[in-house]
Parts: sequence; structure tokens; C-alpha cells
Amino acid sequence: ILKQLKSDSAVTELITALDDPDFEDQRALIISAFWNSGIFPENDVDVLVRQAIRGDYMVALEAITVIENIEAELDHDMIQDAIFDLDEALESEEAEHTPLLVELKKLLTQLYNI
Repeated sequence: ILKQLKSDSAVTELITALDDPDFEDQRALIISAFWNSGIFPENDVDVLVRQAIRGDYMVALEAITVIENIEAELDHDMIQDAIFDLDEALESEEAEHTPLLVELKKLLTQLYNI
């Protein structure tokens, strides 16, 4: 059902679900629903980055995929804040998805410099 969403209004509901502890085990699936449906949360990239940092390998991978597919211009302040958050996370202890966080930082840096 999540993969068949086509309404931009679904973005708000999906973002809300990402922050809901009841859906912690479904975060990768929820994020994948964005790109599977062709709807992109260009105003909520910071939420995707936060989930990538907190989550596991699959959550980070799905977040990167969604961000890579956003075609709209992103807010530079939001990108800069997300890069700072990634820097802090990368300075702390290493996790299994650290290499993906490094790639996410590279992606955001490229988007910031456009």
C-alpha cells in the first residue's frame, strides 16, 4: 500500500510516521515509499538525514536514494544544517552504516554547491 501512494499530501503523513516510535521497524519501508511513489519530500531532507543517522544500513540507503532523486532545488540552510549533523555523527563512534553516511555527506555537499 505505501508503494502505491501518489498524492503529495502523503508526504506529511510519511514524515510524521518517520518520527513516530511505533514505526521504528518500518522506517526503511516508509522512506522507500517516497521514491517508489514518485513523491519527494524536498522540504524535509533534514528529517531523512536524521533518520539516516539514527537508523541502520537500509534506512541510510533508502534516504540516500530519495535525496538523489529529488529534482527540486533544496534550501541551502537546510542542507548546511544536515551536513553539520552528519559531521557530528561521523565524529562519534563508527556504525555499520558509516560508509553510507560519508556518501550522504558527499551528496549533500554537491547539492549545496550547485
